[in-house]
Amino acid sequence: MKIICVHGFLGSGKTTLIKRIIHLLQGQRIGLCINEFGSVNIDQEEFKEMSIPMTEVHHGSIYCTCRQSDFVEQLRQLFALDLSYIIIETSGFSDPCTQKTIFSYLQKQGYHFTICNISVVDAVTFDKWSKVLSLLHRQLLQTHYIVLNKISLITQQQKENLCKQLTKDYQKPIIATDFCQIPLEVITDFCDGMADKNIVQQKHVELSSFVCEIAKDMSLVSVLAFLDKLQDKVFRAKGYMQLREGKFYVELAGEQLYWRSIDGEPDNQLVFLYSSRLLSSAAITCILQKQKDAYCESM
Repeated sequence: MKIICVHGFLGSGKTTLIKRIIHLLQGQRIGLCINEFGSVNIDQEEFKEMSIPMTEVHHGSIYCTCRQSDFVEQLRQLFALDLSYIIIETSGFSDPCTQKTIFSYLQKQGYHFTICNISVVDAVTFDKWSKVLSLLHRQLLQTHYIVLNKISLITQQQKENLCKQLTKDYQKPIIATDFCQIPLEVITDFCDGMADKNIVQQKHVELSSFVCEIAKDMSLVSVLAFLDKLQDKVFRAKGYMQLREGKFYVELAGEQLYWRSIDGEPDNQLVFLYSSRLLSSAAITCILQKQKDAYCESM
């Protein structure tokens, strides 16, 4: 049994990496555990049609004391399925400093597995977030491989500088790529290292999540304008929705605003993750209503 833990901040490309790993491991028995900080898991839509056993842990990080027992139980369910690989998508705010304790406990219970930690770094936003979120530093201290993602969105000089910085600070293998195109060897050549027990716990980060209903008569332009007003106030927002022009997946991560056409039946919900010190659900609702009013006036 091999466990692959995927770490990385919001919007860095964790889901993209997991889809790449699943593609590389075609024919293998794979299970998936998804950790979502909030109560709604948008990413599960990405895996519904893959016929992969999947468990979920909501309302906090799998490494937090409040969620550890739930995480262990979800892993036990996957262990019972006689899988070759378990892929764990951690929350963007996960601090893996307790990983060693959790996995050591499971190994003492008689479960046998090796662990590979892979951290996805967003080449565009890492410099900004790493200065204010120390947990990103701890994710990279824990990792075995760094996937430097979205390199086509920065200059060659920026890429070289970032690679030098990451190499100097963490001394880990770096795969510089777009769309998390890692080679199979990253998965099959496992490291047996565990978390550094001397890593200190992060200070409390006041995080909140909020689910916002989006009306089907809104336009894509209007929704994008709404999210643009929140770029400097939220860590991430994403959702599937039916709008006037069609069906779309929309995502805001840092300063990056992205959308694409989709099939299926969207639930028309936008899930926000933000700091309660900077924003409130009432403020998000108010901004949305003003955007609706502005759109109606322009009609």
